[in-house]
Order: sequence, then C-alpha cells, then structure tokens
Amino acid sequence: MQAIVIAAGQGTRLVAETGDRPKSLLPFDGGTVLSTIVGNLRRAGVTRVRLVVGCRREAIEAAARAWDGVTLHANPRWEGGNGLSVLAALPDGVPAGGILLSMSDHLVPPRAIAAVAQAGGETSRLLVDRRIGEIFDIDDATKVRVAGSRIVAIGKELSDFNAVDCGVFWVTDAMRAALEASARAGRESISDGVRALIAANAMQAVEIPADCAWIDIDTPAAYAHACAAPERYR
Repeated sequence: MQAIVIAAGQGTRLVAETGDRPKSLLPFDGGTVLSTIVGNLRRAGVTRVRLVVGCRREAIEAAARAWDGVTLHANPRWEGGNGLSVLAALPDGVPAGGILLSMSDHLVPPRAIAAVAQAGGETSRLLVDRRIGEIFDIDDATKVRVAGSRIVAIGKELSDFNAVDCGVFWVTDAMRAALEASARAGRESISDGVRALIAANAMQAVEIPADCAWIDIDTPAAYAHACAAPERYR
C-alpha cells in the first residue's frame, strides 16, 4: 500500500515555534511531527510514501533521505491550493485500487489510518470525527456534513455540520480527475475536489474509531496540546 504525505506549505501560524524550520520538523515524541506521521503510516501497512515538498524543501528532503521507502515529489506551485500537491505526487496516475493521503500536520493513530484503507468500496473516502465537543480548536477545523455513509458538504465555514475532517483520505482515480478539473477552473484545494465528488454522490465518510484521538498541529496551542500527551497519537 502507498501513501501521499503533503509537506509543501508554509505553516505561517507556527512561525513562533518553527523559525526557519518547517512545522512538520518540529520535535515530537522522540522524533518530529513528520517522522511520527510516516511511522504511523507504516504501522498501518504503508510500504511506500510519496512525500510532497515545496516551501523550505531542502530541510524536509534532508530529513527524508534517512527514511526507507520515501520518494520525494516537488510541487513548484506550492503557494497555490493543497490539491496541487496531491496532483504533484501522482504523475503516473493513482495506483490500482487507490492511495492513502495524509497531511503533514495531522497526527492520526495507525488504527484510524488503517480504518480508511480497509473501508472497502470503490469511492474516495475521508476519515471524519463526529465527536464535535471534543475537537481541539473547532473554529479552525474543516467541517463536514455526513448523511448515512456519504459526505454531503465540506468547508471551513460550513455552519450546518455534524463531523470534522481528520486529514486522512483514500484517493481514487475519480478524486484525481476531480482535483484536475477543479484546478483548471482555478479551485485548487482538496476540498474543492471533494465538493465535485459530493455532487456525484461519490465521497464516503469513514468514522474514526471511538478510542482513537487525532489533532491538527496548526497553532502553538495545538502543538503544546499534542506534546502534552504524545501517546494518544501512536
């Protein structure tokens, strides 16, 4: 099984913690945020990681050279939407069956990652959390509305929602095509591609296991919260 990890963005809101260092290389649990994510993917059954770099790519590339099974993919348009980074990792198309996708700042335990990979079906899918009252920094989260097993709406500003995007996807050829079409229209985010799949009733929700925690490390407060209990994300 393969996975894409997007580590191309700037991480501007963590600059007080990172300085000139990419936020994915912040220390965490004896390694870094990024090494933890790669390790969790491996424990979920991933044997090859396609790591997408852009901003401050040299530092990430230097760290990744020590990791077996990681190939580097440059996104020259990293200042655009994150959907462009997904496309940069797929120059030869989506592997047969699909490929996992993880952000480089979302800590998700291996069992939750495996739940996405093993959910089955032909549709693209997204790991979601319905425990709204337990979400750290809910205001910043990407919200989703789920009906049955399908995602029917997504967006940071969504007001009518019943779950939150955990940052782990299963990408199919249909999602790649949706991202390409959205990018051509100037809509470059992953959420833009997901909205196209929603319109086709082709986006599945996978609920995070009840005993699994996760966090998006996007602010100093979120980073401190994660560091206080790293065992929650193993």
